[in-house]
Amino acid sequence: MNKRGDEITLPTALKVIIAIASLLILFGLAAKTFGIFTAKTDIEQARATLSDLNDEINLVHNSGRDREYVVTSPRSWRLQISNSENSNCEGESCLCICEMNDKECDNFCEEFNFEVSSLQGCNIGERNCIPFWELPFGLHIIKEGDGVLLRNEGDSKVDLTTSNILSYTPSGETENIEKLMLNFLGKHQAYLNKEISAVEFTEARNELTVDLNDYFGRNEFSDKLGVNQENLFWFVTILPENHGFFKSQNYLDDGEIGKSEITFSDGIHKILILIKKGESQGDIIY
Repeated sequence: MNKRGDEITLPTALKVIIAIASLLILFGLAAKTFGIFTAKTDIEQARATLSDLNDEINLVHNSGRDREYVVTSPRSWRLQISNSENSNCEGESCLCICEMNDKECDNFCEEFNFEVSSLQGCNIGERNCIPFWELPFGLHIIKEGDGVLLRNEGDSKVDLTTSNILSYTPSGETENIEKLMLNFLGKHQAYLNKEISAVEFTEARNELTVDLNDYFGRNEFSDKLGVNQENLFWFVTILPENHGFFKSQNYLDDGEIGKSEITFSDGIHKILILIKKGESQGDIIY
């Protein structure tokens, strides 16, 4: 039986090999082109986002009116805020945008002749870094003193009656409540990493309790909430460790005034602040 028709000749085999090689080259070029296109798109999106934020921040600073901006791209990038003291920034503040793994983060920046800041950090205990993990998200642009504060609305879910708690700074003070909590979380992380002792961590906890009581204990704070100081009771909890801080548990509950919740950028830690009114039933316990 003649099987010549079933045989593959050398020229045919070469043609098949060349065809396969050509396809592999084309696929490689297509993938490379797609990668370049994607990178170019991310850069263009980053520049557009930074330009929009520059306009929004200057508008808030000049008008004194808070605004909101919705960040839609690029994913897995971040905003980094720096000043002339710790970077090559020539302005009082610089807002830069970069990929999450870019340690320098100084290729695409806008300069401001006033302070721009954020209480959010890309890691516990840090600030002035806003990651783009989940998109879109709303960014609150707030006039604060002579500067501008950026706050990710996804990290601050608050009752309107107590929306000023986290950013509240008593007269004569420089740090607000959220800054105190960030500092404590940094000490807690240092304790977990065995960088500080249990005694030092306990001291940090006691200091935070005193500071919180001092902040909530001022008449100007209770006045903002419309409650007499002796009738205001506060509770602060850090989750998931359940670090609890409170003014007193020995009181007659007369209802909730409001509450605030923050989820930090690690997606694990939350700070719950609960404000209640009531009547003391004995000595105040801290």
